Amino acid sequence: MDIQGVYTRLLAEGKSPATVRHIRVILHGALEDSVTWDFLAKDPMRRTKPPKAVKNEFQLPSPEQARALLQTAES
Repeated sequence: MDIQGVYTRLLAEGKSPATVRHIRVILHGALEDSVTWDFLAKDPMRRTKPPKAVKNEFQLPSPEQARALLQTAES
């Protein structure tokens, strides 16, 4: 199984890097248990790199936009 390829495919399908990282954590845990229980000789996850986390940029509303939003919410 090409684990790194799975990451690439999930990202291409539109999954967020955070989601792929969560999947990696779960898979890594399962494979580590497989090593502990002698089902596998080593964890293949050790050779993979998780996708980089993406910082979401956001912009605060201007004072005018905030006032307009509050006025709309109050009406």
